[in-house]
Amino acid sequence: MQQLYQEVLKAHYTSPIGLNKSIDETHVAEGYNATCGDEITIKLTINDKDLSIKDIAFESDSCAICNASASILCQQILDEDTSSLNNYYQQLKSKLEDKPSPTIDFHFPKELRSLIAVNAYPTRINCALLPWQTAIDALSSTKLNKNGGCSNV
Repeated sequence: MQQLYQEVLKAHYTSPIGLNKSIDETHVAEGYNATCGDEITIKLTINDKDLSIKDIAFESDSCAICNASASILCQQILDEDTSSLNNYYQQLKSKLEDKPSPTIDFHFPKELRSLIAVNAYPTRINCALLPWQTAIDALSSTKLNKNGGCSNV
């Protein structure tokens, strides 16, 4: 099972979803992990009517775990509502920081389960969480309006 998860992370690192993708973002945030030196920018396009995430992209100068996690984020939350982003983040954080049992939670999405292997390396947990926390920060960021100015969300 551990090998399967390593393969999922490797696939997301070598062919990341959303990396350097050009989108018409409405929300943006930058994140930094001082321990590892990871830097990431998450861009979201939020539908104002139903608060769904219509598009997502990222730019990064970060380690393989952070890039893979950002790719999984882009795959997992597209077309989800914004509350799902927070729910996934809270579940992932709990599973990484609380030393979960080796049993698998089948209600937790498969791609996210692959990140749980990171809990064996406590110094790398922040690498896996950074894209998710940055996306949440983006939700509360300043929204760009059509005139090039800014308005608060």
